[in-house]
Amino acid sequence: MKYTSPLHLLPAHNNVTLDAPGLKRWKQELLLQFELNQSATLKINEQEYDKNSVLEAFELLKDSPEHHLRLYANTSLLDFIEHGYIDFFDHPKNWADWINKEYLEWLRPGFVEQFGKLVYECTSKEDEASKKALKKIYDSGFVLPEAWRDEAYQKTYRLLSHHIESAEATLHENPVIIGEKVASLKPEIDEYLNEHYLDILDILPNNFEGIREDYGDFAHNVIYYAFSEGRRYYHLDKETMLTVAKAAEIDVRIRDDEYAKKLLKDIKKRDKRAEGCVWFIVIGVLWGIYKLFAALLGGA
Repeated sequence: MKYTSPLHLLPAHNNVTLDAPGLKRWKQELLLQFELNQSATLKINEQEYDKNSVLEAFELLKDSPEHHLRLYANTSLLDFIEHGYIDFFDHPKNWADWINKEYLEWLRPGFVEQFGKLVYECTSKEDEASKKALKKIYDSGFVLPEAWRDEAYQKTYRLLSHHIESAEATLHENPVIIGEKVASLKPEIDEYLNEHYLDILDILPNNFEGIREDYGDFAHNVIYYAFSEGRRYYHLDKETMLTVAKAAEIDVRIRDDEYAKKLLKDIKKRDKRAEGCVWFIVIGVLWGIYKLFAALLGGA
């Protein structure tokens, strides 16, 4: 369940004690305000509360009020757990509390939920801002406690595993379409060669190394299927060659595969030759037009 600090209910003068008698008086004062104001909600510190949310907050405070107070005092950590703001990772001085094992175990559910949500959203959104946010966290030097990692990464791990399993299944189901003159890979295969996921896997820790290797194997297999049965460049259509080039780039980044490196160089040379032929044709056409106009003008 998403954590919201019950201490947002603190009055402005902040002279309430967190022992049982102090909490009891404080709760009674707030409940009395509902009666006096004849209102279903109260606005306290810019937040709206109904009776149930007030009672839930006080129930939450029964569990280690000193830990709630400690977290409330660490504004950037509280902002991360409540809202997902990542300024906490910019300031190592805010990590000092992490040496207290008892406090750390109390903090674990709220932190793990928010951290796991952040990593999943950065992975699934597929935009530059998400990658930057994730990189900022891991570049900060912050280390997620090892005992928390399986739980925090579970949803992201499932997302990436499903992506690769679907990719492999698609690749192994008659991946090559044979035409009269050229062959082509099924278009769906290209959709699985996702550079965003590769960038994310480069950022994520060693917990994802197995998935990263599987992704490299998939990219390598795309190349294998494209060129199986002795097919060469001229046997493949243009879209398939673009797909093969993407697969080779991933294969190089993950596996540093020598064949994929050579393949990329050959594809680039081939593209340059094709570009040169196009320009040769364009220049030839322009020269022909020039000669035609020159002849017309000379005749005139």
